[in-house]
Amino acid sequence: MSNQRLDKRAPLNATATLLVQQGMEERQYVALTTRDVSPGGAFLLTPKAPPLHARGTMELVLHSSALRSVTGEARLGVKINVRVTRISPEGFAVAFDHSSDSIELAA
Repeated sequence: MSNQRLDKRAPLNATATLLVQQGMEERQYVALTTRDVSPGGAFLLTPKAPPLHARGTMELVLHSSALRSVTGEARLGVKINVRVTRISPEGFAVAFDHSSDSIELAA
């Protein structure tokens, strides 16, 4: 399989939560860990993935003492709408929805 990614990936070990909407049912995947991120998406490590093409909202939480000097907090959360694009035995990939109303800072 050829690498069809448009963006470079960077390793990132961060905590993520994913809320997936499937029809009338919501399912929350908690305590996920990112393996890597790019401007276009992320790969999340977990033994149980949501369905392929599922859409949802992901909260990515970054912890850093460097953040405290900028924001006053050592934690920064970002919420973004995502779509599951690939599933593998170690986890799954999501693509970010870059529309302006789909990204927000989380408390």
